[in-house]
Amino acid sequence: MDVYELLPSIVMTVLFLGILPLGQKVWISADLTITSAWGLMCITFPQFVMQYQVDGEIDMQHEYFYRLFGFVLLVTSLFGVLTQNSDDPTVKITFLWSRVIATSVYILNRVYSIYNITKDPQWNDRSLYFGTYGDVLWFLGSLYHSLRCQDWGYANEAHLRIDLHLRMDTLLTFFMALMYFVFPGHVFKIQVGISSI
Repeated sequence: MDVYELLPSIVMTVLFLGILPLGQKVWISADLTITSAWGLMCITFPQFVMQYQVDGEIDMQHEYFYRLFGFVLLVTSLFGVLTQNSDDPTVKITFLWSRVIATSVYILNRVYSIYNITKDPQWNDRSLYFGTYGDVLWFLGSLYHSLRCQDWGYANEAHLRIDLHLRMDTLLTFFMALMYFVFPGHVFKIQVGISSI
């Protein structure tokens, strides 16, 4: 692995560290811009985008699903753009939490597929330190700004510590449910101590 291959990860890290402290509005704007650009890349150049992170031959079915993924990204960006000017403070926090949930599902799915897909095409090392790494940064930024949000509309708790604990409890409960949904065999193996199912 050379510096050229690590350059995208370095650029993502610098962008992340530069954008994160600038506030929720800047984070959401950057999120929408990057998501829209990536969605357009997936739609327009699926072979090029996938070939960077995948070893093996990419067929038309993979291109179709990657284009579909690009359209999903564009639709979520459109939703974000349309809600960005809302005066209701719960809209932005809902948007950020939807990013946290969607990105966590995507990361778990990606990690699972990296370690469990044995047929071609397979994810390569760049999918870890470019794709998955970028997804984790995206998740962490949205989570950071979600947890820092002060105004939850009428459901706001007056005590900041209790409010933070409730948010963390929600997040941990969601992740536990997600683990049971995405990795039922692995969770069951851990719980009952059976080596194979």
